[in-house]
Amino acid sequence: MAIYVGGDTTELEYNFFTKVAGSMVECPMKFYWAKATDLLLPNDPNWHETDQNNYDKLKKQDSISAMADTTTAGEKAQLLVELDLNGLCNSLYDGNISQLKNEIKSLKVSAYARAESSNSGQILYDCKCIVWRSNDNWANSYVGRNKNSSIQEIITPNQDMTADNIVQWSKDRINNGLVYVLITSENPSDGTIASKVWIDYINITLKLNRQPDKMQPIEVELGEEWSILIKGFSPSGDSTNSEKYLFWMGNDSEAISYRYITGNIGRLGIQHNLQWSTTPNMPTFREKKFTANNYLIQYKNKVYTMYHLDSQGVRKGIFTDNIDFSAGLYKFYLAQTINGNLQGDAFFEDVQFLDRVFTDQEAEIILKDKNPNIVPNFNSSWYIHPNATVNLDGSILTLVATANYQGSSIILPILPNNRYKIEVEIEDINNLAHVAITQRCNNINISAARVFDNSGTYNGEFITQDKINTLVIACQNTGTGTFRFKNLRLKRLN
Repeated sequence: MAIYVGGDTTELEYNFFTKVAGSMVECPMKFYWAKATDLLLPNDPNWHETDQNNYDKLKKQDSISAMADTTTAGEKAQLLVELDLNGLCNSLYDGNISQLKNEIKSLKVSAYARAESSNSGQILYDCKCIVWRSNDNWANSYVGRNKNSSIQEIITPNQDMTADNIVQWSKDRINNGLVYVLITSENPSDGTIASKVWIDYINITLKLNRQPDKMQPIEVELGEEWSILIKGFSPSGDSTNSEKYLFWMGNDSEAISYRYITGNIGRLGIQHNLQWSTTPNMPTFREKKFTANNYLIQYKNKVYTMYHLDSQGVRKGIFTDNIDFSAGLYKFYLAQTINGNLQGDAFFEDVQFLDRVFTDQEAEIILKDKNPNIVPNFNSSWYIHPNATVNLDGSILTLVATANYQGSSIILPILPNNRYKIEVEIEDINNLAHVAITQRCNNINISAARVFDNSGTYNGEFITQDKINTLVIACQNTGTGTFRFKNLRLKRLN
């Protein structure tokens, strides 16, 4: 199984990394320029949308900037960024903008920009970044500024605010599902010194409330010796809980847990008749967020052994109790405690319960074992198009397409900031079939790409983006004919 246990916040980042001019599918943002004596309102017809050349300049922070300028006296060069949240609103809240606003925690704009204009015949370096407020002109409260001659990061809002003020400020910046950001010079041109504004990169971060995911407890029957193998534990590190639980497992009289306490120190907890045994500290958690960790925790003859594999190798901890851990039925809670309080914000690639213990050598082999294929065969986990059929063992999908994009697809939990390997075979004499992957965060598309669109065998790698937790794999077509997709596999690389 693969499980994503999310926290209480959905954090979405918007930029022009995937932008295609004329399309809002890949990126729900637009970029405009104008020259005018007054600051133009967002709906002014004098705004001009930019072209793909300038969109490409905004895709990353690399000192390659888009710009606008004017030497007409009294005019200001102006840039406008539009973020359309209506697609997000439709996906999460059935198009209810009020509900979207009610769920907002914060909105933050980070723009790398600069501007210059005239001040009494001298060049003035002063760039303003303003976010449009509902039913108002460009409000001058909490305006971000850069008064340097070089491009600098401008954060808006630019002042410390209480949490309540941040929420209200953020709500006020959403207008019919749209967010507008204006970047301009402080003064206009005087006819000799131009008004100029440059932007290298912009990122808009939106945080929303979300209901944390919770796994229902798993009922486990333990014998006199047992092991729990947990692979791919990858906490986000954003949780504010002072104790972060890997798991809690128990019944009315006995329990075992593994958690990280202050300082990310590992702590194995053993409980007999409501009394917790004192155990030594286990290995500390020393990885960055969303970096995979594997664990093997085992018990036999009053001895508990914990193995932890991270990027720096395998570490081991041992605790010997003076009381046996009884065989019987237990309930296993993943990333939470028995009272249901979420104590983790993490991804779990696999959890297994084994009825034996292992030597140090065997444990290291198990923990370092190659990561499994996480794509099931073409079965009920997939959406299978009505024009497609599957062979008996589920390894081959055959599509007899009568139109374009009669695809079959599956949605999988996936780790952000990790490298994956995808393999597939395609039979298609006209090269009209392809495999596409779409990276998502809580059902919101972050990026989409074709990984293979030829007949033959494909074996390639890709890196998942930050802040994504699901991946859509689609076997698709761009024409009519018979297409076969064989032996599709996806593995996370160490």
